[in-house]
Amino acid sequence: MTLLLPVPPARVLAATALGAAVAPPADQSITEAVGFLAGEWAAAFDPPAAGARPTPAIVSTRWGRGRSWLESDVTVAQAAPPYAVHIVIAFDRPRRRPVAYAVNTLAPAPIAYEGEVPEPGRVVFTGAVAGRWQRVSYGRVDRDHLDFLVEAAATPDGPWALHSHAALVRLPRTGAVS
Repeated sequence: MTLLLPVPPARVLAATALGAAVAPPADQSITEAVGFLAGEWAAAFDPPAAGARPTPAIVSTRWGRGRSWLESDVTVAQAAPPYAVHIVIAFDRPRRRPVAYAVNTLAPAPIAYEGEVPEPGRVVFTGAVAGRWQRVSYGRVDRDHLDFLVEAAATPDGPWALHSHAALVRLPRTGAVS
């Protein structure tokens, strides 16, 4: 099986993506910097038009083997057409920064994102999709609340315009082992 991603092979954590055992990231502080994303979340995306209702979604984010990566699945139940996203957040150890790879039901190809942690409790990913740039930000409001923002631009230098925003609330644990 060959794994094809739109990034140079040297930067692809292919063994991680294929589920092979890998050592935890050398810098545990980076791992913990994105650990706040782990959990089951109810999301309410701001309505695209005034007077419309927020769009509900479920976001399920869990640690991969050895807490070496995060996997996230987003399902927007009431979208037309139906919309789902699968994201893997890993670490580029030489550059000491998070990276993310996303596939979704609308994008024509997988999306590679470069990440940064500008401050504790915040991570920002930037990548290109269908010829436009996208900046995705996650911010920890408190233990049970996240702020999610997607912005779009013609170039990676901006100017950035709001694409979508959601407030995420942690769902109570159901007692299931994960």
